[in-house]
Order: sequence, then C-alpha cells, then structure tokens
Amino acid sequence: EAPAAFGGFFAPGEPASVLRPMHPEAWYHALLEFVDIDAPDVALRVSLRATGSASEAGAAAVVVRAQTLTSDAEVELPRGVFETFELSAETLAAGEVTHCYPLTSVLASCLRAAKDAKGVKLRFNRDGVMSNQFILRGRGQADLFCEALVSPLVDFAGAPGATAAATAGADAG
Repeated sequence: EAPAAFGGFFAPGEPASVLRPMHPEAWYHALLEFVDIDAPDVALRVSLRATGSASEAGAAAVVVRAQTLTSDAEVELPRGVFETFELSAETLAAGEVTHCYPLTSVLASCLRAAKDAKGVKLRFNRDGVMSNQFILRGRGQADLFCEALVSPLVDFAGAPGATAAATAGADAG
C-alpha cells in the first residue's frame, strides 16, 4: 500500500523520480548499512540509474554509498526490489543521476520511520530534494502518514549545479 501523495511539498506536476519498494524493510535495511559510519561530515550519495526495461530486474537501479577516511559502505538495490520505479524524463535522458545528502540528516529523519513503516515511497525532484513518505501503523484502524524531506548538498562533484572548476577540484582531492 503506497503512501498517499502529499500536495504541499512538491508542486503538482513537478517532474520527479518515484520509487516504491515492494517490501518497506528494503529501504530500512539499506539505510541501516550506514549507521556505523554516521558522522556530521559524511555525505550519502544516492544514484538513480535508468536500467532499461523491467526485464533487467537484477541490474542495480539505485546505488547508495557513503565514504569516510577510514571506511565506506555501499548498497545496490536492483530494479526488482521496486514495485514502482518511475524516473523523471531528465534522469532517463542522462542515464544516471546522483544526489548527495548529509548522512546524519537522512538517518535522523528516516531510519526509525523506515523501520516501523508498512509502506514507503521515495521521491526525488529535479533539484535533488528527497521526499521519504511512510505509512506507519497507528493505534486502532487508522494508519499514520509521515513525510521526511532531505535537502541535497550542493558542493560535491557530480551535483546538477556543480561548476566544472568545482568538479575538477573535487576530483583532484
């Protein structure tokens, strides 16, 4: 059961990539891989890949990675993990788009909700804002809906707005 669309955060009709795992715990387990390297200066990179057709279910469609000076972690989520995997036209044209977020922000806003969720929907707009929508079990018959927004970092190599000089400097370092 997918979370209902919230109208307040992304403008109606705004192009966005929408991902919905078949099993909500898939997103929780992906995030859990990064708990040990959580620190204020660690960036989480989320790469969305156009995998072609649904027949490429084993191909890595989403790659989540973080790196510190002493360790790194990477999780690849294949296309087959997702019930819904709709990439924006811009992402499809590029073949792959990478967004970068503060790891601490992603874990603080999403880890607990992802653990308890019975439904998860991820959305990424063209600016890289990540929306994590969760359906949580409520008391009684009513479910709770929760949305966590995470703003992207702008100063990293590969950012949509990164200049050539900034990208070259990041690659050299």
